[in-house]
Amino acid sequence: MLSSCSSTILLVKPSDREVLSLLYFLTKLKLLYFLTKLTCTLLLSGKPKLSLPLGPSYVEKNKDISLPECRVTSFPPAVITWSKPFGEMAKARVVFNDGRLSITNAQKRDSGLYKCTAVNILGHDSAVTQLVVIELPQFTVSPPSQLKAVTNHNITVPCEATGDPQPTVTWRKENGPLPLGRSKVSANGILLIWDSRQEDSGRYTCMASSNEVIAKAMSTMTLTVGKLLLSFSFLLLG
Repeated sequence: MLSSCSSTILLVKPSDREVLSLLYFLTKLKLLYFLTKLTCTLLLSGKPKLSLPLGPSYVEKNKDISLPECRVTSFPPAVITWSKPFGEMAKARVVFNDGRLSITNAQKRDSGLYKCTAVNILGHDSAVTQLVVIELPQFTVSPPSQLKAVTNHNITVPCEATGDPQPTVTWRKENGPLPLGRSKVSANGILLIWDSRQEDSGRYTCMASSNEVIAKAMSTMTLTVGKLLLSFSFLLLG
């Protein structure tokens, strides 16, 4: 022991094999830990990789929408940003949160492609997703709720609708098809039935669809086809 030192110093003799073995073991363990950590860091490091569904995503005008999440795998961590490649993003109505972009009070001008970009010191990756803002179909001309017709005559029933995108108008008959070989739906939604018969009676539905899965408007009509009854009055003279 050295009495002149304020701290205590342990003098290890070379013959003390147990202490030397412990020190040697601890040194190897520390080196192994460092090498393992370094190896894992090198294996995990790389430029970002992201996944983002292309879409499209649909939203009704004046409603809120959250675009699909931009999922990023990255080490070191990446910085995620969103942009609109073609057009200007409405920053006052846009919210960013953990890789997800949300738009409030969506307008037609918000339609388009949105690009998610992830960047770290080793590189970058990006992908786009599509948003479509729609206006729901609305009837400008609706069929009557009740329609009576006589046999052996032609029937014309208008049905027109507007929307964005422009809806497609179709007709259906409840519990069966439209009159086979005697009916047609024109491009502007008019239902035509010629040589009408009593079996044509029933409930008919006019349907305006902007997309098969997102927006439909329906209007129903009851058609009654009967025979023409003539009344004759005879005046007897004499």
